[in-house]
Amino acid sequence: MTTGSMSSLFTTFDHVTDLKLEGYEIYQELTRLVASRTTYPADGDVRVVSMLDQAGRMNVRGRHTNLGYSGYWKGSIFFNRKPQAIVNWRDLFPQEENRYSVAQYQPEAMSEVIRILGSHKSTMALRAKRGWSLRL
Repeated sequence: MTTGSMSSLFTTFDHVTDLKLEGYEIYQELTRLVASRTTYPADGDVRVVSMLDQAGRMNVRGRHTNLGYSGYWKGSIFFNRKPQAIVNWRDLFPQEENRYSVAQYQPEAMSEVIRILGSHKSTMALRAKRGWSLRL
């Protein structure tokens, strides 16, 4: 797409100027306009990412599974816009609720992680040797 065609598309939307003033970047993706804005997490926000466990990594390497790969959800806490390790993350999940045996169960494990993290919403985080520790 050329810049000229994109700007003519923008004039058909009333809110594009408002979005630009609010810090959004506007671009065209195939046949639709997309507005995106980089927001930085606040101190104390928790990011949860999916990780493969050892069995999952072996299956990926050998491509030996049709059901998906096993793994777990790992969390980090933000401080000064950077993710820091939560050193007692496993203590939050005594029954290993953050783990899944096949990819099909990944959403269920994520729901449990969100539920458990929600119950610790006002928990204080303390600086530890290798990251942050949640006071449980």
